Amino acid sequence: EREYVGRAARGEAESDPVPHEHCLQHKDGTWRWLLISDAKGPDNLVIGVCTDITTRKRTEDELRVNEQRYRMFVESASDMIYRTDRNGRFIYANPVAMRIMGFETESDFLGKRFFDFIREDQRKHVRMDYLRQYQTREKNTYHELAATAVDGRELWLGQNVQVLVDGDTVIGFQGVARDITDRKAMEKQLALARDQALEASRLKSEFLAMMSHQIRTPMNAVIGMSRLCLGTNLQPRQRDYLEKVYFAGQSLLGVVNDILDLSKIESGMLKMEAIPFDLNQVFDN
Repeated sequence: EREYVGRAARGEAESDPVPHEHCLQHKDGTWRWLLISDAKGPDNLVIGVCTDITTRKRTEDELRVNEQRYRMFVESASDMIYRTDRNGRFIYANPVAMRIMGFETESDFLGKRFFDFIREDQRKHVRMDYLRQYQTREKNTYHELAATAVDGRELWLGQNVQVLVDGDTVIGFQGVARDITDRKAMEKQLALARDQALEASRLKSEFLAMMSHQIRTPMNAVIGMSRLCLGTNLQPRQRDYLEKVYFAGQSLLGVVNDILDLSKIESGMLKMEAIPFDLNQVFDN
């Protein structure tokens, strides 16, 4: 600053006005930024115009600090953060995005098309969704999609995408994505375990139903023949034996019917009937 003022005082100013920014101390002790445009005039005079730009410089400093904070936050985030132009080409990606997608340098990543990383069977569906967001200017959307890294790895991403608008024009997209590959694998395992459990339950129900039918058929024969024998002339001891067989068969048939009802309940095939009954008789039996 002092060198510049010294040259101006010695009449070494340029003949054409050239603006310079200088920080000078005010008489009250504060420092002020001035935009000085000066030129060499006649008789070794220096003609200059000064504009106080202290507020502008302070605003620029604040913006610079905020930008540094924002960049530090974005680059240290644990999620993928990226921006694309309106055609879906990457113009920015934080280090996490490059690491997850398998790129070593930002220059290798920038310029690539977002849709080129989407798994081929989902590409058309994802393209239609983001085209709709582009046309409707929907502020935020969430999608879970399968992607392929540059080294061939398949991974799942859950991402929020925002439309970047300048006035009435869409200038690009901003995305925040998270690697949900492990969660998707766990969901797949849980679905497989659920299907296996349902299949085991179905097989058990089928087995119970089959066994119940196979046991009930000969049991009906035992009960029927016992009842027929009870209708003949029997000695008291023979009648006692046959009655025990008959009532034991009835009890066993009741257990078999209960098992069959249980299998029907588990398979969702139990049918309810509305029939009159005697409550006292139900409790007595």
